[in-house]
Amino acid sequence: MATKGDETFASDESTPLIVSAGSLIIDDIVLEDGTKNFGVMGGAGAHATIGARIWLPSPTLSKRIGYIANIGDECPPDVVPRLNDLHISFLARRVWGQPQPRAWNTFGAENKPGHRAFRYQTPEESYARFFRVLPDQFPEEWIDTVEYIHLITSPTRLIAWVEAFRKRLQGRAKNPYIVWEPSPESCRSTNWNEFLTACGVANVVSPNHEEAKQLATEALSTCRVVNQASRSHVGREEENCAIDDLNELVSCILASLEALRIPPPTLLLRAAERGCLVVPPKAVPVLVPAYWTVVAQGNPTAIVDVTGAGNSFLGGWMAGHVLSNRDAIAAACYGSVSASFTLEQVGCPVSRMENGREVWSGCDTAMDRLKRFRAMINL
Repeated sequence: MATKGDETFASDESTPLIVSAGSLIIDDIVLEDGTKNFGVMGGAGAHATIGARIWLPSPTLSKRIGYIANIGDECPPDVVPRLNDLHISFLARRVWGQPQPRAWNTFGAENKPGHRAFRYQTPEESYARFFRVLPDQFPEEWIDTVEYIHLITSPTRLIAWVEAFRKRLQGRAKNPYIVWEPSPESCRSTNWNEFLTACGVANVVSPNHEEAKQLATEALSTCRVVNQASRSHVGREEENCAIDDLNELVSCILASLEALRIPPPTLLLRAAERGCLVVPPKAVPVLVPAYWTVVAQGNPTAIVDVTGAGNSFLGGWMAGHVLSNRDAIAAACYGSVSASFTLEQVGCPVSRMENGREVWSGCDTAMDRLKRFRAMINL
């Protein structure tokens, strides 16, 4: 399970249903107003894990979430205890002699409001070699129970990862849902064909709208775009978001997959404050809005930091998919609520017990927020 030179030092190998194989990265975050926050626990894996954990309370359900974290040198001492305190099925693997991956997240970079620049401070080759979570790191017990695996990686690495994981399944009856975020650096038009091929091994594919546009830049000019009617559930006519560009991207992806005879996955096209366009196979796309866009009526003063919100959305989507009997659209409501908690502070949201209930970000239970949200959007 651990490679030579590594040591497993924190393990609670239970029976997880949902596992993120995403990264654990220490973020140094610079907000648009210049505020700096150093040493923040982050990374796609941590945010997705907590996005799912929001819905599966301790101690009854939290163990159904699994997370593998590779811990390097100079990792802040509070990180492993914080992850342990989630009471999930948590496996930390010590990587000696390599710095913990660390990155700058700078907002408003290049004088572009809302633009986020991501840059590794530690060597990228170290991350690639020592810190990616690989199929052979999954405990055998997890192989028997996992039904959802979240990955953020390039198309070619996704295909190799899924192939290696399926070898570990050894003829077991069911394959887990593969929930794939294309890694931002791989979202280039030169990777379009590889992206389409990788869609064939994933059950859920979720770029954000900017990444999807970068991937489809050349294809959009040649695709025969078939506009598909979408239903917006924003709930107020004046709040309806323009989604023609999202429909165009989805139509281009679907047409390209059809031309290659690749069965379409469920597409979750995340679009920041507009929400997420949910496209189940052979179904009409549905826009599920962002929680704070609806609740704050266009003045989302609760939003502090957007880092990790998309990853948290996907963690919430996976938990919601379980809790809603695999309804992709209902699951997106869970995802929107998970993202809403992530937006309210710098770093991952934290919980506390209040009158026997688990509240997040100091105010709401997840279910109270979900009920409020779904009532407002009539979904």
